[in-house]
Amino acid sequence: MPYCPKCKRDYEKGKTTCTYCEVTLVEEESDEVGNDQLEEIKKLCSVYTLQEADIIIALLNSYEIPAIKKSEQIGDYLTVAMGSSMYGYDIYVPIRLFDQAELLLNAQNIEED
Repeated sequence: MPYCPKCKRDYEKGKTTCTYCEVTLVEEESDEVGNDQLEEIKKLCSVYTLQEADIIIALLNSYEIPAIKKSEQIGDYLTVAMGSSMYGYDIYVPIRLFDQAELLLNAQNIEED
């Protein structure tokens, strides 16, 4: 059964374009992630608080640089359970955007001084 990969609506056989999104319908959804969709990441920096991590990620995202935060050991669990982690947070970005992210972060640090 054809469905829209954007809005996930199902359609009758014979239909080729989504009425709402105007994208080409596909036959079946794949749950597998292909190697071309995986991207290597690199640690950009470490910060102590969740708020610092969220501010840096928001800054990077505003420049269309995807970023994630990760805490060591049980830090991610502590963040969920208690709202913060005593282990701090590491910020990761795609390797292909690392230099751009580093320049952006360094430019923000210079402006604060």
